[in-house]
Amino acid sequence: KPEGKSSPVYFNFMEYTKRDKHQRVKLYKTSGLLHPELAKFFDNKSYKTLFETNFKINIHKLKRNKIINIKLLEDLKISIPHITLKISQQGLYRQLESIFKRSKANRAYISACKFLDSGLSTPRPLGYLESKWGPFTLNSIYISETIPNAKKLKDYFKDPSVSDIKKRKTAIKVANFCRKMHNIGIKHHDLHLSNFIFDASQPEIEPTIIDLNRCKFRSKLSLCSRLQDLSRMHLDEYNDLFIEHYSLDDLNIKKYWWIRTLYLQLRRIRKKLSHKLKNLFNPR
Repeated sequence: KPEGKSSPVYFNFMEYTKRDKHQRVKLYKTSGLLHPELAKFFDNKSYKTLFETNFKINIHKLKRNKIINIKLLEDLKISIPHITLKISQQGLYRQLESIFKRSKANRAYISACKFLDSGLSTPRPLGYLESKWGPFTLNSIYISETIPNAKKLKDYFKDPSVSDIKKRKTAIKVANFCRKMHNIGIKHHDLHLSNFIFDASQPEIEPTIIDLNRCKFRSKLSLCSRLQDLSRMHLDEYNDLFIEHYSLDDLNIKKYWWIRTLYLQLRRIRKKLSHKLKNLFNPR
């Protein structure tokens, strides 16, 4: 039963780390876990410059995140052709919080290991690096394998050239994905179609989830937790189909869908208030 108390669950991500042979590293004033083959990438002089330059750009010019897709040189003889770097800058509040909380990159790495161990598709995690000053995390980089020809499901459902039959099949797959994720006890906290991607070169659409740094692991999810997580899932005319297939495990969320709508309205109100407070304290 989904109802009832839920408690945090510790996931031993080191099991995945050992299987993929990730190792502790120290590079350019950063430290973390890294796939051994990527050591060749970072040892290459031209990539060292690129890495350091982008890291400095992020520190001085970016508000939140920067995503860089890189094609690795063939002469490095690496089996990983493309990687994605997600560079996250920690603001003052996050830097203070980092004493007690893992960095965004660290959380994204652990969550990706959990998803893959649970049979849920996400880009393969290759490591993370953190820049620290004493106990404070200043910046962090999450490294994953790039999904080739990646497209967002949000754009897919808006594409008029895609047939209704294909969209219905994809909506069912997304519903099955979300149901399995919630049954395992994972709450994504930023669940919407823009965070689902797929390889457009493949004949069949296989939803792959991204942006995992907010994920929480629980022993089980209550009905309200599920509906809160689904509050931003908009499939327009395919909503009923999504609800039908999400509810296959004797969990009829249709009659409780109003709770999900309430969470969505509360989120919008909170966002407006936050925006007004920012303008009040930071007038242009």
